[in-house]
Amino acid sequence: MPAILFAIAVGCLYQSRYQSRSCPRGRRPPTAPEPPHCPWARPLLFHPLADLGMMAAFSTRLALPLPAAWHRRPLGAALWAWPLAGAGLGALAAAAWAVAHTAWGAPAVAALVALAVLVAVGGALHEDGLADSLDGLAGGTAAERLALMRDSRVGSFGVLGLVLTLRLRWQALAALTPASVPGAVIGVAALSGAPVVAAMALVASARPEGRAADAGRPPGWAAMGAAAAALAVAGPLLGPGAAAVAAFAAAAAVALVVRAAVRRVGGVTGDLLGAAQQAAELAGLIALVARGP
Repeated sequence: MPAILFAIAVGCLYQSRYQSRSCPRGRRPPTAPEPPHCPWARPLLFHPLADLGMMAAFSTRLALPLPAAWHRRPLGAALWAWPLAGAGLGALAAAAWAVAHTAWGAPAVAALVALAVLVAVGGALHEDGLADSLDGLAGGTAAERLALMRDSRVGSFGVLGLVLTLRLRWQALAALTPASVPGAVIGVAALSGAPVVAAMALVASARPEGRAADAGRPPGWAAMGAAAAALAVAGPLLGPGAAAVAAFAAAAAVALVVRAAVRRVGGVTGDLLGAAQQAAELAGLIALVARGP
């Protein structure tokens, strides 16, 4: 985590110095065109605060007042910050767990409260993708499967999948020792995003439109940055051994989902990437429970 914070500070310092030296706004009439070398005319390759803000707004229902210039940055380049946004969401859930555990002292109730915060603040974005993916992959041809995923109605496969995965996530959180739950919630929330970014970088979108296509394929450095950010968060919270086990389980789960996506529809979609994140989070929690304290 200190390394991530140091990188963000250096990036922000570089941003401010580069703007002030290259393009002094005060010397140019308001109607003059932006010089092509100015950072606000051409988005910087690496803008830590903008990327983190974009991913927090994208992956949660928090109404964040982001500057208009940040929205012009390509989403694919900001995906390195997905694990950090996930860690922030996990921190909110961990705080809710701590309050519930202190108030009632029941691990199952506290775990349910933490899970409810994850779903509510996250806007059930990935849960919705999981339900649509399960309904869609049960279709006949690839075109029918993609059409089913776009259907806003939830079928029997989607309902059963949501019930089972939510129950498993709840029971996994309740099965952990109380001392390990906050770190597990935050660490797994960070680890579940990194392999999804890698999948987006390696696998093409199954259709030319949709969330996956709009985000584009992130550059290789974004995928590596996501992995580094996830491990920087999970390592100190879970310990090196537990973090490695959870990371391997999350990556394996994403690989299985992506393999099924390529075989069934020829690529990935936003729904399938949401399903992959859910699979990664569930696999990471189960791995921590199986590993034990």
